[in-house]
Amino acid sequence: KELSKKEKQQVNTYLKERELQTNDVFAYNFSKRSSDIEQLKENLRIPKGRKVITIFTNLIWDAANVARDIAFNSAFNCVIETIKYYKNNEGVQVVLRTHPAEKVLGIKEQYGDLVKNYFKNDLPTNVTIIEPDMDINSFSVIDLSDVGVVNTSTVGLEFALLGKPIVLISETHYRNKGFTYDASNTNEYFKTIDKLLIKQKLLPNQVALAEKY
Repeated sequence: KELSKKEKQQVNTYLKERELQTNDVFAYNFSKRSSDIEQLKENLRIPKGRKVITIFTNLIWDAANVARDIAFNSAFNCVIETIKYYKNNEGVQVVLRTHPAEKVLGIKEQYGDLVKNYFKNDLPTNVTIIEPDMDINSFSVIDLSDVGVVNTSTVGLEFALLGKPIVLISETHYRNKGFTYDASNTNEYFKTIDKLLIKQKLLPNQVALAEKY
């Protein structure tokens, strides 16, 4: 069944509201969606021509993550292994989008710090961490990404709606609905991303299925 004109408008209105989360209890986007993505990449020191893999994190203690792991032992393990895997790949930039709620809620244990500590403050040059206090809209981060990686965050659904390939590593409510790449193990995860970096391929009817969901 195709969406009616009214239903389609409802989806578009919802998506637009999500940019600044105007109807949410908490707003985690502090600025408008960027109109100049190339300038944003330059500000983040992402070299021109590099493919961008962006991993979106949840909060460390988010109950939505409990007993949901599939492709990795934990979401943190996914971040570490992805950085290691692409460490010497000059054509790829790994971006870690830490959850802005770390700032809004005043979280002491932050993802960026944990990652930097793991690598003894010597991150590979092709890694960018977008800290929670950086004034960057999450939709701008989607726009600069070639491939997204999500644990259980709603941003994965938004990726699919905007016509970007999204890889799920955990069990979430929109997994196996036809509009996401669902990694069942670490091997499959890296194979899927490697293929998507060569050809940014959307799934059949991805946007339409995401809109219906």
